Amino acid sequence: MIIATIVACEILFWVFLLGGLAARYWLRLKRLSVWILACAPLADLVLLAVTAIDMRRGATPGLTHALAAIYIGFSVSWGHRLIAKLDNAWAVKYAGAARAPKLYGRDETVRVFKDFGLVVAGAAVTSGLVWALERMALPGVDTSGLTQAYGWMQRAVVISLIIAATYLIWPNEAPEDKTGTPPT
Repeated sequence: MIIATIVACEILFWVFLLGGLAARYWLRLKRLSVWILACAPLADLVLLAVTAIDMRRGATPGLTHALAAIYIGFSVSWGHRLIAKLDNAWAVKYAGAARAPKLYGRDETVRVFKDFGLVVAGAAVTSGLVWALERMALPGVDTSGLTQAYGWMQRAVVISLIIAATYLIWPNEAPEDKTGTPPT
């Protein structure tokens, strides 16, 4: 049941996201698009409610509950960035907006460290949800299937930190133009 709910919530999220962008750029209904986009977090609330109900009904906490917590944690931390990035892409394609400039050097390193911060935030939200789900489990129920998410979050944070650190050592440099000078 939880896997089906995760899939349904992911589909619902994308329906709200693409529906909101379509209302904004195809139908030119900005106010409606804001309302539709504001509904995207409802998918997370539905998944949270279904997961909590499943746990309270005595389900054995396992991988599916951990995946629900991970989905919600990273949706909360990365959702706004994803919506903003897609909004910019649609604005470029359908409204003639200027494409965001590609980042290089220090600016790109700062962006990668912000991404690291989002991974930390996602891991923190996920860990908080896993902790809450552990408390919801009925007494005496084995929660080891659920608590494995803590290790996954630790690995995600470490890997993200390593990636970010590589940008300090080897920053992404701007390509030179055909005249041999870097762009300004």
